[in-house]
Amino acid sequence: MSSHPERVRSAAIEDAASDWVVRREGNFSAAEERTYRRWIAADARHAEAIARLEKTWALLSRPRMAGRADEMTVALQARVARRRRRRTGAALATLLLILSGGAVWRELTPERPFPPAANAVVIVAQRQILSDGTVVELRPGAEIRSDYSGPLRRVALRRGEAVFHVAKDAHRPFVVTAAGVELRAVGTAFAVQVADDGVEVVVTEGQVAVERPMPAPAATESTTSPPPPPPAYSTLLDAGNRISLDLLPGAAAPQVVEISAAEIAERLAWRAPRIEFSNTPLAEAVALMNRHATVQLIVDDAKLAGVPVNGLFRADNTDALVRLLEASFGVSSERRGNTITLRRRP
Repeated sequence: MSSHPERVRSAAIEDAASDWVVRREGNFSAAEERTYRRWIAADARHAEAIARLEKTWALLSRPRMAGRADEMTVALQARVARRRRRRTGAALATLLLILSGGAVWRELTPERPFPPAANAVVIVAQRQILSDGTVVELRPGAEIRSDYSGPLRRVALRRGEAVFHVAKDAHRPFVVTAAGVELRAVGTAFAVQVADDGVEVVVTEGQVAVERPMPAPAATESTTSPPPPPPAYSTLLDAGNRISLDLLPGAAAPQVVEISAAEIAERLAWRAPRIEFSNTPLAEAVALMNRHATVQLIVDDAKLAGVPVNGLFRADNTDALVRLLEASFGVSSERRGNTITLRRRP
């Protein structure tokens, strides 16, 4: 029987591996890629845990209704963030099973008389164009409500994450409200994310005034004092900066953090088209990926071309598909310039 320290170590490896698998869905930055490679090289068990989870991802990440996998990814990322101290490896398979309505597909089930039909769905972020020409990109699950009836152009972000490309109008400022935080701009671009415990803002163009007003005292008949609300806050956020405002009582003052162009691209990678493969022959999956990506894949094996692929991938992230094939399907890859040739390992 394994000792307690060994079980704790195994659990920590599973947790870390789960986090890496989820983070890779949004594509790595160069710094994260280096950190990930160092982590893999540090212990043989790390690569084994990644391979197990990638197999789970491939088998279970296909929802009952095509096109729902991106919503599953968002929910999974939120769950990992909230429950990092728990056994996320087990939670990964459990959550995917729940969200897929119990529809579990296993690649090698001989008694299944009718294999699932091949399918591939291209998923793009929802875009809304408001009456003034402002463009809003909505992450799956996000919800907004606009009100242009007064002197201000007001938009409430009720949940989720959105990117605003604001049409310029010096006479009518553009104001986004999110969980009690107000963001004011005239013509700029910025992203806002609302979570259970805070609001995050990333400015990609121009400036945004960020303000959290002091809430009015609520009338109460209770004899116990309510917890103190988060303190009032106000700042001007420039392009290339990020701020996270904690909504919990007694939270520390938020800090403005500089963020590089590469980090912004990674942070907003969900806007890129994604492709959900469901029992799709590899040759077809590769052809679809090649339409969107600079790096082109070549399948140099007739038998390999028919291998079914399942999972959710960024349309321009061929590396994620190659890693899955290498880890779970006995595939080797050879890169030359902007092409990657895929073959079965001898």
